[in-house]
Amino acid sequence: MAESVLLPAGFSTGEAGFVLASLLPLGSLVILEGPTGIGKTEFVRGFARKLGVREPVTSPTFVTLQEYEGPDGGLFHGDLDRLPEGGGDDLVEALLGSRERNWSLIEWGGKLSPSLWPLFHPVIGIRFSWEDEEARLLTVRWLAGENRVGEGESLVSLFLERLVGGTGSGVGRGESWNL
Repeated sequence: MAESVLLPAGFSTGEAGFVLASLLPLGSLVILEGPTGIGKTEFVRGFARKLGVREPVTSPTFVTLQEYEGPDGGLFHGDLDRLPEGGGDDLVEALLGSRERNWSLIEWGGKLSPSLWPLFHPVIGIRFSWEDEEARLLTVRWLAGENRVGEGESLVSLFLERLVGGTGSGVGRGESWNL
């Protein structure tokens, strides 16, 4: 089941990344989908900021893979956009080899075979779409692994509640997540 929230005009997708990073354990996989320029890399920047990554987070579009280190683990940031369906064996090999000590965020991750999902805990799918010229719709689906935190609350529901409730970092409207 998918749950959605409308991100108002000027709201940084980096805020959403920051909030989600506070909830996901090492070994998680986040599959990011949405058109070019909608904020997928900005989402990863916010996620990286929460993990304590200090270096600049850039789009992996032309290199397909960026790896970053934070104090508590690594961040694997991949992009499957330019790879053919079923391609990217090197990226998949690196992803699988580092999955237990990293958080993995894959742009255009719909090209990643669902047969790999059970190797990660949990797997979350996030789709960004334009609601109008400025507002974005963020749709989140739990895809595999444990979807519960704490007292059994749904991870997806908790993420969206925190995002809407503003208990994230305080960075949001009009602010940049450039590291």
